[in-house]
Amino acid sequence: MTQGAAPKRPQIPGTHPGKTSVASPQERDDRRAYTEHGDTKGSTHGEMVTYRRNPAVVFQHVDDRVMMMNPDRAEFVTVSPTGAEVWDALDAPGTARDIVDRLLPKWPGTDPDQMLRDIDTFLLKLEKAGAVFVE
Repeated sequence: MTQGAAPKRPQIPGTHPGKTSVASPQERDDRRAYTEHGDTKGSTHGEMVTYRRNPAVVFQHVDDRVMMMNPDRAEFVTVSPTGAEVWDALDAPGTARDIVDRLLPKWPGTDPDQMLRDIDTFLLKLEKAGAVFVE
């Protein structure tokens, strides 16, 4: 995922317009630490949380990629073809495991555990860019 060079505006952690239920900054930090330090083999924090697209994000499919902009941050993000598939799978909110279940039939022979780790990493990037909310 590549980001544009626009300067980032500060955001108050845990606040999102129109959002009624948001994980606190401490809860997000706890989930990241849980994942980053390998406290459980093969587990990801994405199995414990539900991701939902930020409705303020404007996006467009361009060829096999997705370009998106978060107007709250004035940032452009372009995602790879695989990232575009994950973004499309977020039409309905879900956990990282839900997204794996939605995409696995498209890629037979893919290791589901590796796919889960990759999708979880991608979702963390989308969260950091403000493209998705965590519930």
